[in-house]
Amino acid sequence: MSEPKLRFKEYEGPWEITILGEILKERSEITNDDIPTYSLTIENGVTPKTDRYEREHLVSDKDSAYKLVMQNDFAFNPMNLRFGAIGKHSEKHPVKVSKYYNIFYCNPSANHSFFEAYFRTGKMISFYDKMSTGSLAEKKRVHFSDFLKFQIPVPTYQEQTKIADFLTVVDEKITQLTQKFNLLALYKKGVMQKIFNQELRFKDDDGREFSEWKTVRFGEIFSFKSTNSYSRECLNYVSGAVKNIHYGDIHTKFKSRFNINNERVPFINENIDLTKLNPDYFCVEGDLVIADASEDYKDIGKCIEIESLDNQTVIAGLHTFLARPSLGVLSRGFMSHAMQSEKIRLQIMTIAQGTKVLSISTGRLSKIGIPLPEKEEQTKIANFLTAIDDKITKTQAELDAVKQYKQGLLQQMFV
Repeated sequence: MSEPKLRFKEYEGPWEITILGEILKERSEITNDDIPTYSLTIENGVTPKTDRYEREHLVSDKDSAYKLVMQNDFAFNPMNLRFGAIGKHSEKHPVKVSKYYNIFYCNPSANHSFFEAYFRTGKMISFYDKMSTGSLAEKKRVHFSDFLKFQIPVPTYQEQTKIADFLTVVDEKITQLTQKFNLLALYKKGVMQKIFNQELRFKDDDGREFSEWKTVRFGEIFSFKSTNSYSRECLNYVSGAVKNIHYGDIHTKFKSRFNINNERVPFINENIDLTKLNPDYFCVEGDLVIADASEDYKDIGKCIEIESLDNQTVIAGLHTFLARPSLGVLSRGFMSHAMQSEKIRLQIMTIAQGTKVLSISTGRLSKIGIPLPEKEEQTKIANFLTAIDDKITKTQAELDAVKQYKQGLLQQMFV
């Protein structure tokens, strides 16, 4: 017998230990009907299969039969349950999934929304991992027959419903913020395309039109400075005199307009001799740091523009190019957006070479064309797109805060 740390005041007393098999019923109907094909992902639960999956996997006889999934049914993947591969189908229309999943639903004495949250709590996922069997990590599984034997503490149906309704309100807020984030990102993508196709133009402060854009080669307005080749083992987040921009952080963490006070940047280990570094190769504000390697086209040539270094010493690291603009040519912030535009991205993807790992060279990068308006229009473009970025960043922060709040609730509202 046990009870949660956080509870609605009208409920008291311990939750009762219940065997899952007493409240869950397996659905085993097989279907070949022409209904949507869904899959189960750890991140997003029961979601539509991608076109890529359909092309690659639906060509064999083994996928010709599927399990039927009705609204509020759960899909269960025994191979990945210990990572949280269990999810509820919330949509009204039925779907079909791989016959290798187990499908189940709650009996009328259990609230399916309560168990949707319960099954995905950190405590339950840790429990799945503990109960999984198999000799190799990639082969470990939780058989559905064993899952039904689990004994877990469960509150009354009334308290289940109260908890589920409360979490539904939180989930609705997460959905709203997610939609807002996606709409802002889509809006930015649309206006970016119009701006860099010159379908959307700005005017000067007196209402006059700016002159036509010109196209220049990257190498005409940028020169390349040396970078270092220090690996992650040479870096730390505790102390040092010089910080290092690693290409992996450009791919995964850093914002395109790089302000060192808003980013977590590693130091180079103090036991490494840096006395021979040429100060001309230190990053300066306005520089671009470009990742020259990636495993996919989406991130090849991804870059940041150095907006603020706050008088700190920073160098560009392994698998990066450090590109310094010619004085007086560019308005600060313009290139951080221009390098994300479709016109430039397509050129970078075209010059990328490699099979498993793609790479670009300074020689090829120097030849790509940069659409360039006059400097005052660059400023207006940068300010306009940065304002959208600020809204996207604010929305992302709000979304992260609500998700963190929900995680805190899940830890305290469930046993």
